[in-house]
Amino acid sequence: MDDFKSKKIRKGLPPSKVPPKPIPVAKEKNTPHHPNVFLKLIQKHFIWTVIAIVMLTLLGKAGWKVITLAEEFSFKEVVLSAFSEKIKTDEENHTNILLLGTGNATHSGANLTDTMIVASIDHDLKWVSMLSIPRDFYVTIPELYGGNRVNSIFELYAEQAMFQENLTEEAAYQKAYEVLAKNISEITGIPIHYYARIDFDAFVEVVDSIEGIDVNIQEDIVDPFYPAEDGTLGYQTFSIKKGPHHLDGKTALKYVRSRKTSSDFARANRQQEVLQAIKEKALSLGVLTNASKLKDLYDAFNSNFDTNLNWSEMVYLAKLASKMGRESVSSWVLSDDPLSAGGFLYTPERELYGGAYVLVPYQSDYKDIRTFADLVLMHPEVHGNALSYQILNGTKVNGLANEVMYYLQRFGFNIVRFGNASEKGIQTTSFIPRSALLAGQPAEEAIDQEELNYLKTNFLPLGTVLTQIPSPYLPTDWTTEADIIIELGEDMAAWVKANAQSFY
Repeated sequence: MDDFKSKKIRKGLPPSKVPPKPIPVAKEKNTPHHPNVFLKLIQKHFIWTVIAIVMLTLLGKAGWKVITLAEEFSFKEVVLSAFSEKIKTDEENHTNILLLGTGNATHSGANLTDTMIVASIDHDLKWVSMLSIPRDFYVTIPELYGGNRVNSIFELYAEQAMFQENLTEEAAYQKAYEVLAKNISEITGIPIHYYARIDFDAFVEVVDSIEGIDVNIQEDIVDPFYPAEDGTLGYQTFSIKKGPHHLDGKTALKYVRSRKTSSDFARANRQQEVLQAIKEKALSLGVLTNASKLKDLYDAFNSNFDTNLNWSEMVYLAKLASKMGRESVSSWVLSDDPLSAGGFLYTPERELYGGAYVLVPYQSDYKDIRTFADLVLMHPEVHGNALSYQILNGTKVNGLANEVMYYLQRFGFNIVRFGNASEKGIQTTSFIPRSALLAGQPAEEAIDQEELNYLKTNFLPLGTVLTQIPSPYLPTDWTTEADIIIELGEDMAAWVKANAQSFY
């Protein structure tokens, strides 16, 4: 299982299907509860909030620059200037941006990048794919002594550069962006072209710049443990009554951050609710086409937003963003849940890391993480086909179907069933495109499905795709809602043993 960069499939995404986000669950076995499920939900919705703010920022800055420059140059000159410098792309025609979220000057650990998202913009499919890197991911990098959580690289390197290289604060943090981007690229195997960073103040000011948002609060909230605003370790009480409210930026921030006296599910729902409110308000005000609103947005973010995108590149992205809807975005997260997509990390014993809680990869060379990143960021059309699979063990090796199911689930494939095959002693693995054949598709089309070919080429590179459904798996004798049946043979048992590092 060598690292790979496979060729992009370019048949497009089915308009009615988007990459699946729920964790696939095998029906014959109860999946154990894992606490990271809650964290994943929070991260997913917070990602949306970060993306919304960054995109509003990009559009706001770009739009205001166009307006102000248009006062000095002709419209033709402005347009030509905006598109004279093509935005950076990789060989797959993707632009990859590292999105960073930090606290503010009064927040403890103000320069810790607690939100890190690699956003890959597919210019051909007009699609944005995002992969969240957990802040507790433990890394050892050549630029810093010893190992550290990845969220501390930005701050630690900048401090080191100021002390050891006598750089100015501005130069040190500029170099720190480059070091962080380089190491995120090392983890994911994805080239990073740009970065964009926002802080808590940016969230507050984007809400204030659109004159607040309207939210219908579902239940009373009384949180006596909300972090104090003075930067200390103390608390303040945040409370708000059930019912319709008009929230300013500070109140909206408290509303989406509060969690001590409610559930993580509730906070995730509030974050989604506020994001939707921001989107609706911005659209209703015509913010992106209103010069005054754009100026407010630009002024508000000038000190709380940092990026190496120049203004012409922002204009280019703004134009591209206008062609993308919310349905054109997929989000994924690296986690320590081996039963879910992205579950390539684990939590080691704390005493091995000085008592600290950290996350480390099962594979120290990041091989599975890079394979996953290549799939979900560079090939969103694969999961866009949303096929479902049943894994059947046709060997005498106990637990083989389980192992293959968990392996494929970690890469986001939708496994709906697993169990035993119709018989034992099968030598060669078979891939049976059951739904397509039952629907009457010609055999050559049934065996040429994009996701199936990608899975077989890159994840289970052995066996045969059948052009007919074996009689034991016809609807009269076999009930399943799976699109594809994978019947595992002895060749698969040998392959799993040879690649044991990927099965955990």
